[in-house]
Amino acid sequence: MTNKLIKKIIVLGLHYSGLNHLSSLFLSRRLYLLGYHSISRPDNAQELQQYLYPNLSVPAEVFREQLLYMKRQGHTFINFSDLPSLDFKKVKKPTIIFFDDGFKDNLLNAQPILSELGIPATVFATVGLIGRTDFLWTLALRDCLRGRQTPYSIELLIKDFKSQPAAKRREGIGTIFKKNNFTINPSSYNIFLNWEEAKALSCGGFQICSHGVSHARLTELDHHAIVKELADSKNELEQKINYPVEVISYPHGRVNRNIIEAVAQAGYAYGINGDDGINSPKWLMAKAFELRRINIKPTESLVDFKVRLYWRNIFN
Repeated sequence: MTNKLIKKIIVLGLHYSGLNHLSSLFLSRRLYLLGYHSISRPDNAQELQQYLYPNLSVPAEVFREQLLYMKRQGHTFINFSDLPSLDFKKVKKPTIIFFDDGFKDNLLNAQPILSELGIPATVFATVGLIGRTDFLWTLALRDCLRGRQTPYSIELLIKDFKSQPAAKRREGIGTIFKKNNFTINPSSYNIFLNWEEAKALSCGGFQICSHGVSHARLTELDHHAIVKELADSKNELEQKINYPVEVISYPHGRVNRNIIEAVAQAGYAYGINGDDGINSPKWLMAKAFELRRINIKPTESLVDFKVRLYWRNIFN
């Protein structure tokens, strides 16, 4: 019996035995941060080049189903701006929906569903992606090798590059681009929001917060570069959106003590790392710059989603 099958049996057992529902009753006084990236629809998937990031795209009907389930379970949807006055005794299952990077489909595909259901949300925007000065190397590599290698071999290559130090990774990717006569032109991709679209989201019930400038792993940068990423992203977002930016979602979820200190000094109030989990009132107060998240997986079923929401968080 494979590990995948064993996990599936366990998940189904937790769901149909009622244990998962029972665990949810003990998790009302927790802060849930649900992290998405992209929301896909068949009618505009080609236009938005979603074939370059299928691992990040949750189908719109699945997204809607997840939100409806949480509404039925009594989740209270809030914004990050509500956190300073949040009373866990009065607010049941406070939940924040957010999106990393700033994909254009957040506006086209996610916002209509959220608006219909009356749910606020946050986009953690990467300034360089919105301003078309930077691009995600994972997407560029898929574009470069598309049709030249199998999707499976491309994903293995990406996995290998992710495990390498920054300098070695840049050198290896550069070699592949040169070999294939491929040049990244961020403005040629119809994938990420532009500034006008980001402003439209801001006016439509979304908070816009920081996800850095270049989407670099902050843990790979020196102190000066970290400070610049934090300050420049915050300042440009505040100037363009005309709204205070007090929250950062760390690119790649990577953070350490030096980064946390720099984030506090830069004027942020909260930071979200890549750790899977939910947040108790004690954690929110003591670990405001290390908030945990539930990372939504595009391929998981609604039953998987339910178990990850509750049972898997019963002990944190």
